[in-house]
Amino acid sequence: NHDFHRALEAAQQLAAQLFGAAYTLFLVNGTTSGLHYLLHFMEGAVAIPRFSHQAVYTGAMLSGSECLYIPAQFDPEWQIPLPPTVEALRRVAVGQSLSAAVFTHPTYYGTCAQLEELIAEVHRLGAYAFVDEAHGGHFRFSLNLPSTGLEAQADGVVQSTHKNLGSLTQTSMLH
Repeated sequence: NHDFHRALEAAQQLAAQLFGAAYTLFLVNGTTSGLHYLLHFMEGAVAIPRFSHQAVYTGAMLSGSECLYIPAQFDPEWQIPLPPTVEALRRVAVGQSLSAAVFTHPTYYGTCAQLEELIAEVHRLGAYAFVDEAHGGHFRFSLNLPSTGLEAQADGVVQSTHKNLGSLTQTSMLH
């Protein structure tokens, strides 16, 4: 039997089990479509590090959400943006009706935030925590690598399967 829909559903269930997700959806058009989906339903403010992928900004714009930009701090030696801190998140969230926050993990320079603490703070503020894990899908497969967004209790994680997990074209997964 060549039932495409049954095969797709089975593959997505296996991916969810592998990555520790409640559900996984395979995507085309890269991680952009997953980020747009996650942000589509947000109302209110979305906290976004200033060096996020353009899809995060356009996803917030398409949802009509207000962007609360977490300013970038730079490594003095390498002159690269560093991941946000819990304190920086708190500063931008003060007095705001935060609906979500999006973190890039790892950043495009390979640096990682204290993701568990950031996500715990977002949840404490009553908001959703999403992770753009476009370059971190492989973290799940070694104890020597940082924890994943799902392990850090994120509400939604998008991974670019085509970047470092081995797939063709612009495929991604939404967990």
